[in-house]
Amino acid sequence: VVIDGDPDLSHLNTSQIRAMATMIGERISLIQGPPGTGRTKTIVETVRLLKAHFSVPHPILVCTYTNVAVDNLLEGFAAGGMKPLRVGLENARKEELERFMFEWQFDRHKLKPKLDELQAQRADLQKEIKGLLKVIERMKIEKKARWKGTTGEQKLSTSVIL
Repeated sequence: VVIDGDPDLSHLNTSQIRAMATMIGERISLIQGPPGTGRTKTIVETVRLLKAHFSVPHPILVCTYTNVAVDNLLEGFAAGGMKPLRVGLENARKEELERFMFEWQFDRHKLKPKLDELQAQRADLQKEIKGLLKVIERMKIEKKARWKGTTGEQKLSTSVIL
């Protein structure tokens, strides 16, 4: 049954439409089948439908067993007007899909220079803290040495001051 406002699914076969309906109704789905049965197309169309038609606001995680399958999905998502983000091994990917890699996008983010600056400041502060801890430790050792060299009366007054 097709109602006004329903998305056009005429480019999918009955099995693919049934798989999409099942996927939409579940929080987690597994799509399997032999090569050439349209798994990638079904997944891409389902995610596109969830994002565009149903306006699902949260990210959708899609995992596959092989890097080739991830890249095929990535191409499909990008061609479908979505903004995919590929997370995984950098060396196991198609070169033309580099712009969808997490690392590539992270390195080019507009706030990256600010992050680099903050990380440098953090490193400087850590060095300063380390130096101050050494000074504190040295002061404790000197205090103990002074304490051992005092008389009982001096110890009492020192302990009251502290």
